[in-house]
Amino acid sequence: MEPTVFRDVDNTSYIAQNEVFGPVLAIIPHDGDADAVALSNATPYGLSGAVFTPDLDRAVAFAQQVSVGTFGINGYMLDFSLPFGGCK
Repeated sequence: MEPTVFRDVDNTSYIAQNEVFGPVLAIIPHDGDADAVALSNATPYGLSGAVFTPDLDRAVAFAQQVSVGTFGINGYMLDFSLPFGGCK
């Protein structure tokens, strides 16, 4: 399967609310950090997340509000020596 990018995805659509396996990226527009947190938390899944920004304080504030098991800032690498699990 070729890598596929879906842009302007509505957060209530199937691809936004379900696990999709494969090289797929869904881009969901938002209206700022508070809206992005609300969109992120409006899913039945909470395995992992990440944010990419040069503003470390903003990234940490965002990470503290998102309901996921693990979270990466400016990257994501799972450390198998640590406990791992999602939430929700």
